[in-house]
Amino acid sequence: MYVAANTAAKVDSRLLSVQKIFSLVEPSTSASIVLQSGENAIGRSEFCGLRLNSSLISRIHAVLSVFNNKIVVRDCNSTHGTFLNGNRITGIHMLKNGDRIRFAHVEFMVVVR
Repeated sequence: MYVAANTAAKVDSRLLSVQKIFSLVEPSTSASIVLQSGENAIGRSEFCGLRLNSSLISRIHAVLSVFNNKIVVRDCNSTHGTFLNGNRITGIHMLKNGDRIRFAHVEFMVVVR
């Protein structure tokens, strides 16, 4: 099929929206972990996408969910808690760039690009 060079294709502007990249950065080492779209389980279990090797971390400690260019955190009834900017959380909380998220004693900073 031949398309004339001067023919402009119409593109739905919603298809051009840029997907944000959500990362967790470990402050003391600056190590960065890019989060995948969907649910990202955090814990000691081999089934967790982000495994934290500490006896203070529950098998499935928390879940970070990335969807529609947003990120939320949910504690999974962990023993030693999930903290957002120093405050222990329950339920689901929206995260933003620069937030500090701590799973028991392991802290990360949320980076959105």
